[in-house]
Formats: sequence, C-alpha cells, structure tokens
Amino acid sequence: MTLSPTKSGSGDEGTKLARKLTRFERARVIGLRALQLTLGAPPLVVLDETPWDPLEAATRELASGLLPLSLRRTFPDGSYVDVPLSDLV
Repeated sequence: MTLSPTKSGSGDEGTKLARKLTRFERARVIGLRALQLTLGAPPLVVLDETPWDPLEAATRELASGLLPLSLRRTFPDGSYVDVPLSDLV
C-alpha cells in the first residue's frame, strides 16, 4: 500500500512515509486513549487487576493493535496523509 499526501482531500504525488510510530505519536495516542478510559470508555483488553490503571490499559491496547484510530501526518506544505494506526504498530 502506498501512502500519498493530500491537500483538502485531493490526491497528490506519492511519498514514502515511516511505517513506525514516532515517540510523540505514541505518547499522544496513549494519552488520548487513557483519557477515554478514564471517562468511562470500555477497555478493549482483559484487565486482571482491580482497580486498573488507565495508562497501563492504553499501553496494552496499543501494543496489541486493537485501537481503531488513524493518525494524520501533516507536511510543511500543508498536505497531509491519514494513516491507520494498525499500519504503524
């Protein structure tokens, strides 16, 4: 699958992108999911301990590839590409 940057939803020339989460993207995804869990979202992994830690649950969910999220990677020229999280884990 090739990822091509888009501007306002229209296709542009293809480019190669890193197929790995950056440390900043990883921190943002874990923080976002931990917040969702804190606000009452059901966890997507089985948690043994009670009470459970939302940060640990979010980290486990990311490692298992169960999060149905997409990341938007923005380029300096204003174009962007939406990448499913499952492609990056």
